[in-house]
Amino acid sequence: MSSSTSASSSSSSLTTSSSTTSSSTVVSSTSTSSSSAPVTTRIAPPPRKFSAFTSFAMSAVAACTACIFTNPMEVIKTRLQLDGEGSNIHQQQQTSTTTTNTSSSSSSSSKSTSSSTLSSSTTPRVRQYTGVTNAFVSIARTEGIRGLQAGLLPALAYQITMNGCRLGFYEPMQHIVHDLGIDVTVPSGKALSGALSGGIGAILGSPLYLVKSRLQSQSQYFKAKEIHHYKGLRDGLTQIYTKEGIKGLFRGVDGALPRVMCGSATQLASYDTAKIYVHNTGFFSQAIMEHFVASLLASLLTVTVMNPLDVISTRLYQSAGKATKYTGPIDCFIQTVKREGITALQKGWLAQYARLGPHTILTFIFLEQIKALLLRLDKDDGK
Repeated sequence: MSSSTSASSSSSSLTTSSSTTSSSTVVSSTSTSSSSAPVTTRIAPPPRKFSAFTSFAMSAVAACTACIFTNPMEVIKTRLQLDGEGSNIHQQQQTSTTTTNTSSSSSSSSKSTSSSTLSSSTTPRVRQYTGVTNAFVSIARTEGIRGLQAGLLPALAYQITMNGCRLGFYEPMQHIVHDLGIDVTVPSGKALSGALSGGIGAILGSPLYLVKSRLQSQSQYFKAKEIHHYKGLRDGLTQIYTKEGIKGLFRGVDGALPRVMCGSATQLASYDTAKIYVHNTGFFSQAIMEHFVASLLASLLTVTVMNPLDVISTRLYQSAGKATKYTGPIDCFIQTVKREGITALQKGWLAQYARLGPHTILTFIFLEQIKALLLRLDKDDGK
């Protein structure tokens, strides 16, 4: 592989293939006369190949296509994260240990312990699913494909809005960040661009995610701590707006914003960086395999970083301030850890990866293929 290809590849952002990568334009240090001192300039991001609208549309199509395949795992992930919410399992374990170690305590302490046990017995069953496989089998058996695809319409609408912005505006955002004097060819610059585009998508898509999460947990076979009764996307949005106004539609956005920004920064920066590294190894002869490996590595890192934030976000969206009351993300974090232990923040990790892993891989592969197709069509039209 020539050195010019490697240099070109290292500045490429979400390019379609190694050939596309090698054609990216890079602004390097300007040549100077022998009498002049060397001039150091920032490396510019690759030139924009598509308009912001085209990038948005391509990203929306890619994300929606991936969503059809991965929505069942999103349903399972949502229910696993809500399973046992507010059950006081961590406190019950501590109470049980304390009771065992103080069996010779006074009768007043015994009455207090009995009262605590009685109170705990009124809480919902601690866990309704034992894991991903059990949840999948249980939902498939009792609710069928309709249960596994619960909330699909709002999920698709959310993908159009959130990932259309997050992925579609990533490249334009790199140019904005570059104009602010930040190097976007390094991971930190890529991460900042991804966080900003992700933040836009998170805010605009928040009402859709709110209804999606509540519809996916809504079932006669699953008892969430707080239950909603929506007929669908439109009815859900209408009910929320009627009861709580605009503020209600954006309930949980304070938890979603850091989650999506963090996840977007991690995913896009790691994908871009991994793709450059994989391409430079020269191990794969086909660009699609480079995209597959890069997106696989990015998905592993992304899920690990964002899952605790996702647990908090899911619970904030589910809560309407009735059966569960959180003042914000920090309060939800404290209550979750206090009641269920620190491991509760990793609830649904496997389901999260089973969804986000394939979704990341499929989205990037579909997106790269769509980009390559449009570039070929544009080239043919130019002949």
